[in-house]
Amino acid sequence: MTGWKVTTVDLPCEINTHDKLERFMSTRFTLTSDFLGTQITLRPGSIKQLGKKFFGGGRDDGLGDMYLVRVDKQFMGTQEYSRRRGTKDSWSMFILPSKYLKDGSWNRSIPQDIKTKLKKVLEYIYMNGEFRTTVKTSGGSWSGNTYRGSTDGPCEHVHVMPAENKVTIPEYTKYGMPKNTFTDSSYDKQPYYTFVKNAPIIKDMDAETHADLMLCYGYLCDFSNHRTEDAFKLGQYLKLLDEGGFKYMVHKNYSGGVHIVEELAYCTMKIGTPPYYNKAQLPIKSGAAEHLPACILGASDFEDVSIDAIKNWGVCFEMYSAVKPGKLYIFSRQESTGIKHYWAAPALIAGGFIYRPKSGVDCLNYGCAIFPFATNIEEQKKQGEARNETILPRCVNCFKDNCATIGFSCRGHKHLFLCDSPECSATKRRFATGSRRGGRTAVQMFVCPICRMEHDSFMV
Repeated sequence: MTGWKVTTVDLPCEINTHDKLERFMSTRFTLTSDFLGTQITLRPGSIKQLGKKFFGGGRDDGLGDMYLVRVDKQFMGTQEYSRRRGTKDSWSMFILPSKYLKDGSWNRSIPQDIKTKLKKVLEYIYMNGEFRTTVKTSGGSWSGNTYRGSTDGPCEHVHVMPAENKVTIPEYTKYGMPKNTFTDSSYDKQPYYTFVKNAPIIKDMDAETHADLMLCYGYLCDFSNHRTEDAFKLGQYLKLLDEGGFKYMVHKNYSGGVHIVEELAYCTMKIGTPPYYNKAQLPIKSGAAEHLPACILGASDFEDVSIDAIKNWGVCFEMYSAVKPGKLYIFSRQESTGIKHYWAAPALIAGGFIYRPKSGVDCLNYGCAIFPFATNIEEQKKQGEARNETILPRCVNCFKDNCATIGFSCRGHKHLFLCDSPECSATKRRFATGSRRGGRTAVQMFVCPICRMEHDSFMV
């Protein structure tokens, strides 16, 4: 939406539930701020909670139960700084163990068609990895020296997102997160997490090889397909290269605010069921998506979504990052009745995922979607129903805020994006797909710009 000023508030640590936050906003919190040079003092209760219909209506979509699956340390190699392109907080480095380049017990039970595709994929990763040669000398004088080079590799370098977030879930090891093994007081007590991007060499694959890659790790990550632990571990590594994943770390802290990163583990994301080796592992639950202005987080903190299944959810799911817990957002803008202020804390308790479109125009029109961790969807829906401030989406034709009433019903969600003025209502044809459905009388189809579902008529 246009004209939003977003102020981020770091809440006191004792404000750790939504009930406490509502009391805090209604009875305790005074904000002194300015809006385009005008000084404003906002008294307790004067900032309203953001309405449940903001940016496309109430949601009940949630990511579901999400489980972490550890990537085996054999793929992390020695992690020497001399092998890296940067430091551990900017780059991660993985290796492909040589045992996977030849047949053995690890692939004996794999069907021949999968084995053929897997060999092609592994050879691609091997040939496109980075090899490093160390030269050593022997002999006495310069004229008598001989030189011998030894090469190791391949290794893959993967960029890490700059946003680090502290793990705030109590008893986090029950959720598959690694335990901090460093007992020295100079190390963090609790680990941090960030995101590892997908490997650049994967982006250079042709379409056929990439399709083979996804087929292979989809097969290997399902342990019931083969019952070979080494194959399962390879599958998680290939999935990490293609989809990216979570990186867990602690900092070794020095005086003067200097620290270095020590890596604990890498994990991929699994939806629905726990990993085969730990059936008792607890899921990280996410609530329904909260749709807010995308400007609550800078574009430089986002990375392209690399999982096709998530990208297909719609235009709001083209880039991703993380939001920290304990953050309150104040949204201010000039409306016809004066300057209005709203508050939201979508990931108050444990942080969460944030998704946004790639296009700045789409960000203005559709905002971002935040999935909070450690939130019960049913409780979240009750909170939404309690909000009495209804804010409609922006019209994507005339660009007026709080006016869209025309759109589609997509999987039970009202995706509204046009207002009912004659000029804007007449632009429905811009959403026509060119495809038609029906028998003798063909019906023009339209596409929802928010989630890309097709429809044969508009909901008004």
